[in-house]
Amino acid sequence: MADAEAPFLLPAEGDEAAPLAGVSDFRGRPVRRAGSGGWRSALFVCVVEIAGSFAYFGVSANLITYLTGPLGHSNAAAAAAVNAWSGTACLMPLLGAFVADSWLGRYRSIILACTLYVLGYGMMTLVTTLQTQRSSPAGDIHSSSRPSSLQVALFYASLYLIPLAQGADKPCGLAFAADQFDADHPKERASRSSLFNWWYFSMAIGISVAVAVVSYIQENVGWGIGFGMLCAIMLCAFAEFFYDQMPRELRSLGLALYFSVMGIGGFISSALISFIDRVTRSGGGDGWFADNLNRAHLDYFYWLLAGLSAAELGLFVWLASSYTYNNNHKRLQH
Repeated sequence: MADAEAPFLLPAEGDEAAPLAGVSDFRGRPVRRAGSGGWRSALFVCVVEIAGSFAYFGVSANLITYLTGPLGHSNAAAAAAVNAWSGTACLMPLLGAFVADSWLGRYRSIILACTLYVLGYGMMTLVTTLQTQRSSPAGDIHSSSRPSSLQVALFYASLYLIPLAQGADKPCGLAFAADQFDADHPKERASRSSLFNWWYFSMAIGISVAVAVVSYIQENVGWGIGFGMLCAIMLCAFAEFFYDQMPRELRSLGLALYFSVMGIGGFISSALISFIDRVTRSGGGDGWFADNLNRAHLDYFYWLLAGLSAAELGLFVWLASSYTYNNNHKRLQH
């Protein structure tokens, strides 16, 4: 067929069975569009996100209850421990993104994350089950029996395996799912645009089921779900912003940055709680975080948080008004 009679093909829209130029799988083998990538691969990553969100938020929703119950921590100590743990979980993606982009790659990092998840949650299940059986034949989590030092050490070891898994999973999952779609292929480019919606819909399913099912076993949950929905919407926009604004080769690191912001907040919150508790107890009083909630002053603490949030909003508006955005769409057109 002469060149003048050849049909016009959009870029990367030719033979579906031909190997894609410059693309290979995790073993270095050539990739064909007809047999790999697309939604068939991205859906598996979304399922991993559902399971990960369900497990993580199922633990975090009940962690402070376990720390103040079977482990016998005070309210202030338990709150500081939970904030330190969640802060670590949110900071580890920075390290995980660096390791994934430099050595392991996203696929192997996700496999490592799944292994650490199973190991951490398995150890935690074993330790807490043994402690419950030791505390009371009826499984009363508020029994006065205290765990041994070995059980406490094993519990915290299993607890901190989860941030390691988060570090390998969070910066790679969304970026790896987006890699399954070719930005130069019209149909796949449209599918990748909707991936962010389905990704956070998967996360919301995991969080909702965890909060509604796991937490209900302990006690009824009220206000947290409403605030969690607002937080999920904010995180969705934040992650999509980082993915769009970061260079292509650094997108795993970019997606890790918004987790690190929450991680730093967790550590600051832990330090703030410890400082306030020490200061308010210094005169011999009960303090803001007294174990007896009738004598505590959590209202003062939340008024303090409200003031800090107002100051944060003002700072954010000022910084956002002076930020210069990258326009990737115009750059692609030119």
